[in-house]
Amino acid sequence: MKILNEFVPTRKFLKLADEIKDLVDGWNVTDSAAGFPAPSGTVVSCVLKSKYPEKIIVPIFILHYKGPVEVGGLALAADVIGLDGLAVTMGDKPKYGEPIKMWAIEGA
Repeated sequence: MKILNEFVPTRKFLKLADEIKDLVDGWNVTDSAAGFPAPSGTVVSCVLKSKYPEKIIVPIFILHYKGPVEVGGLALAADVIGLDGLAVTMGDKPKYGEPIKMWAIEGA
């Protein structure tokens, strides 16, 4: 069994990662949790994978905050860096502004 920490990025995410790196097999990294602005989960995941290549790192990818060009660009970055996957979800609605309504989900 692998243990992943749900990692909520802050300005001091590298310090936090260093403090817990020996306790976990990796991280799933949130993307503006609860709709509040935060460092990009995919960007933070790429930095973590570069620093800790042996760790499992999977960003949560919130579609409510992204248009198709940004989705494509972040997915390509995740692939180039070698992230271990993307957890794609519509996620929480943003606390500021409106959700991007480019993604149709039938039955939602």
